[in-house]
Amino acid sequence: MKPDRLSAIIKGALAALGAMALYAISLGCFIALMLLVISMEEGGESLPSSALPLTEAVILLSQGTGFTAGTTVVAIMPLLLTLLLVALVAQCASRAGVTPLSWGSGAIVWIGLNLMGSGGTTVALHDTPFAIAGKTACVWTIGCLIAAMPAAKPLARLRGWSRERVPEAVRGTALLTAVLAGALAAALFIAGFVACVIWIVRGWHGMTTLFAYDGMENGSRVLTTIASCAWLPNLVAWAVSWLAGAGFHIGDLGSFTMWAGQSSSLPPLPVFGLLPEGVADDRIRVALQCVIPVIAGVLALLAMLLPGPMKIRPVKPGDDDAAKRLIVMMLRHLICLCMAAVLTVAVWCLCFLLADGSLGVHRLAHVGVDIMPSARSLARFLAFGLAAAWLAVAVAVAAIYGIHWIVGHRAAVTHDGALPPERGHRTGKSRDDADAAHRGPKGRRSAGSASVGTKTDTERDAGDGDTAASTSTSGVRKARSIRSERSVRSEADARDDHERGDRRAARTIRSARGAASGRTDAGNDKLDQPTKEETDDNNESSD
Repeated sequence: MKPDRLSAIIKGALAALGAMALYAISLGCFIALMLLVISMEEGGESLPSSALPLTEAVILLSQGTGFTAGTTVVAIMPLLLTLLLVALVAQCASRAGVTPLSWGSGAIVWIGLNLMGSGGTTVALHDTPFAIAGKTACVWTIGCLIAAMPAAKPLARLRGWSRERVPEAVRGTALLTAVLAGALAAALFIAGFVACVIWIVRGWHGMTTLFAYDGMENGSRVLTTIASCAWLPNLVAWAVSWLAGAGFHIGDLGSFTMWAGQSSSLPPLPVFGLLPEGVADDRIRVALQCVIPVIAGVLALLAMLLPGPMKIRPVKPGDDDAAKRLIVMMLRHLICLCMAAVLTVAVWCLCFLLADGSLGVHRLAHVGVDIMPSARSLARFLAFGLAAAWLAVAVAVAAIYGIHWIVGHRAAVTHDGALPPERGHRTGKSRDDADAAHRGPKGRRSAGSASVGTKTDTERDAGDGDTAASTSTSGVRKARSIRSERSVRSEADARDDHERGDRRAARTIRSARGAASGRTDAGNDKLDQPTKEETDDNNESSD
């Protein structure tokens, strides 16, 4: 055998042995101290001698194997101890180096140590040796996988293959889905932890009552409370189900939801004094029911609006490429939100499964949450929050697009409507200039001769009618457009000039007519006077 292989085998075995030693020694010392304090305060002499078998039973319990001690049944896995054990295994395995040989040798040693502990305990275990070997092997494997993730060559090859073969859009969507699912799971855990803290603050009187009922002194109370913290993640999982509206139950003896907290004939365990009662105020109940949707909605908004390659950016009308990208991005976010909700529900279903257990055979055979009702309720609340966030972003983007379109349309209409008055103004000026030019020669012709400059009344009426018709037509055209103040003033000045020109033309015509009539009267008078021949004939006849 090559030296490197032998070294890997030895390192794996030492890692398993070291992890078990650290875990068993620390846990055994605490259990021995707790039993010693209880025996000193309660007067029991045989309790410290039970420290070693109880330590072995708790080690197996933290890996999923329940036990029965006398009439006491404990089959609820202390998830805090399980998490600490997995973290310890991962740390020891990372120090030794994770290879297939080290994992195999470590798994053999780990399973062997747990089977030895199961054979030396005095309590009745609920699982067979094969089930114990399988559960302990799972714990060791999970710890090794966590230790191997940062520097795993298969993961590096998988990332390289995904960069080469998988499109960037798919990779971005998958990454955002994983991040959002992790954020949702963590946020729900924090919400459940806060609910547990509120339960503890509100229910410590009941826990103190149970301590007094059991006859525990201060030392026993402190150590028992610390030992109960090993089941705190279980209580957090139950609190998440409680916030989702499904609640949890303690066998057939107690059911706890937002609407009711009923229990009867529960065992006098101090931790049961912390369990919540029903919420009497409807407003507080509605606010508690909105916790999960609000968390989901806020995280979804952050995922869609934070800077990044998948940020939602509003577009303006006219940019067709940006509009198409926006539609594709919204669809990608919709897929991402759906997948994140599914993953979150799956993770919490696993947590509900691990948090459940039993404390008895008959009425306490099932303690915890009903997985399927809790999963449906949690999925409904998550879907409501995520859908509300997605629709809010879609409505906001559509509103921004619509506002830009309306503003642009109004600007275009105003611009198009402002052009005709300018054209009309210029046309009006040119028409006035033409009229003035027409009136100029006409005035000159009127001043020159009466026959050319004189217009009949019918012609003047026809000219006035044409002028009025043109003026009315121009007014109709201008009424259809939006006229500025300058154009209105220009039109008024043009009309005044036109009227003054007409008056001057009328006076000129009248003056020419008067001059012509004067000249006619003078001609008539001249015709009435006798000629020279007639005057001579008259003189001769008189002589």
